[in-house]
Parts: sequence; C-alpha cells; structure tokens
Amino acid sequence: MDNSLFQLKPGKGKNQKSASITIGGDFTINNITELKKSITDAIDAYDKINLSVNNPDNIDLTAIQLLISLQKSASVKNTELNLNFSVPEDLSLILEHSGFSFHLIKSNNQ
Repeated sequence: MDNSLFQLKPGKGKNQKSASITIGGDFTINNITELKKSITDAIDAYDKINLSVNNPDNIDLTAIQLLISLQKSASVKNTELNLNFSVPEDLSLILEHSGFSFHLIKSNNQ
C-alpha cells in the first residue's frame, strides 16, 4: 500500500495500547480493501485509535461509508476511535448538505 495513503504510529511507553492512523492520498474505492483490513487489524490490536483523514487527494462515498462502518466496529469491540476529518471546504459543505458530516465529526465514545 502507498505510504502516503496510510500511516500507523503505535503509541509508546504507557500509551502502548493506543495508535495514530493517518489517511491521505487516494482515499477511494481503489484502495478501500487494503485500508479496511489495515484499520480493522488496528481496531483489534489497540484500545484507543486516533484516526486522521488529512486533505486526501481524492475521496468518494465508499471511503465515507468505510469511516462510518469503522466507527461502529470500534464501538462493538470497545475500542475508542477518535476521528479527525480534515477536507477542503467545498467537500466539507457537500458532506454537511448530504447528512454525512454528523457521522464524521462524532467519535464512538460519545
């Protein structure tokens, strides 16, 4: 998988049960299978995950659906998943008007 698309940084010291994941690049159906597997593995391995989507080059509905699904999966496994979703303003407005922004700004521990 392209390193600009997905980066996992495990916590250190007393934060060993936490990890930070950053997603960027082409966050579309073209890469969704690999991303789902990697993030699902992290949900199984860590108690707390900070997941950041930082201005991806491309994003599609499949990616949005994956994020919502991951929030639900983490909740079932009692993994705290905090989502930081940063996209250009035009995409943010589209998500807000389509009703997806609500799902993307809350974390599963609320």
